[in-house]
Amino acid sequence: MVVDENEGRLLGEVTGIRGAHGTAIALSSGHGFATSGNDQSIVMFDLKTFKELARMFSLNGDAHSSTSSMPRRERSSRTSRSAASPSTGRRPA
Repeated sequence: MVVDENEGRLLGEVTGIRGAHGTAIALSSGHGFATSGNDQSIVMFDLKTFKELARMFSLNGDAHSSTSSMPRRERSSRTSRSAASPSTGRRPA
């Protein structure tokens, strides 16, 4: 569900997301990203139409890292590690 934060009205819906945990917006590219935790994927969608553009598969490592992989046609992957643990303030090993 996409809601106008100022007016509270429904703008649209990004479908196919099961178990959302978070979203990210990339205004410069016109893309949004949302987690779909139940099927361990990340959905990339168009910010104007809210249509799904791609689905990346996500593999959770430890509490400080995750890996996402684009479908074969893209042939890329990304690994992300957090800067510091919120509980200890230390960087992951």
